[in-house]
Amino acid sequence: MAVNWEENTLYDYLLNPKKAVSREIREVLVARAAKFNIALDDVSITSLTFRKEFTAAIEAK
Repeated sequence: MAVNWEENTLYDYLLNPKKAVSREIREVLVARAAKFNIALDDVSITSLTFRKEFTAAIEAK
């Protein structure tokens, strides 16, 4: 099923907490990299993939 971007769907669900999710992912990656003496300047999420069941559950809401 195609996502209707005009409705409150997976798109809205993911964009609303985007900053918090990005911050948390960055914190985890920076902490893990530091254990190996690696300093991360920036973290960029370019693609997210979800299981079919998750996507279907969000779209069904």
